[in-house]
Amino acid sequence: MIDRTTHARCEFHETAVLYVLGSLDPEASVAFQEHLQDGCDDCQEELQEARETVAEIDQAAALDELEGPLPEDPTPRPDGLLRNRLLRRVEKEAQAGSESSPNEASEELPPGISIVAQSTEGWGPMGFEGIDWKILAVDEERDFVTALIRMKPGASYPAHRHVAVEECYVLSGELHVGPQVMKTGDYQVAEKESVHPVQWTETGCTLFVTSSRSNEMLV
Repeated sequence: MIDRTTHARCEFHETAVLYVLGSLDPEASVAFQEHLQDGCDDCQEELQEARETVAEIDQAAALDELEGPLPEDPTPRPDGLLRNRLLRRVEKEAQAGSESSPNEASEELPPGISIVAQSTEGWGPMGFEGIDWKILAVDEERDFVTALIRMKPGASYPAHRHVAVEECYVLSGELHVGPQVMKTGDYQVAEKESVHPVQWTETGCTLFVTSSRSNEMLV
């Protein structure tokens, strides 16, 4: 039987990746910096892992650019494509941190372009105990959603069948997928008609996911 005993973590656990991505508001950012100065070893380690992950994303995106433009096929496939999306997300967060407000920035953007401004707001319950999410974008035509998913220690996501390709990138923490344990920086792709077993986390985790909204829940 799998041991799901949880470990006590400080209240700033999983804040490091949001700090590196620039997704914290100024007050939360200062609070995290002061917390680091107090000497939290766990958060120092999380911060280093987050910086290394973003550096790997930058390197992967640079290699993709050398290899040529992204494929025109809108179906998400290789992990390089997801990493490019995540890199664009980081760039947009940085742009949103300028002095102009999100509304003012949106008025200056070309039609069809939108920015999700940096903020700790926007999180809400996903419908499963211990799991919250923040929707970044919805593709109504393809019935796809792109979101950040935050799972508390001990939380689990039910088994489900995929009606389209699903991608998942671990931003922080650990995620158990069958016999495998995904860690910060790990990526998975689930093909159409594949079945995900129950996924759960012992430590808690934050995920970047793009998936169909019509997956079949097997509960």
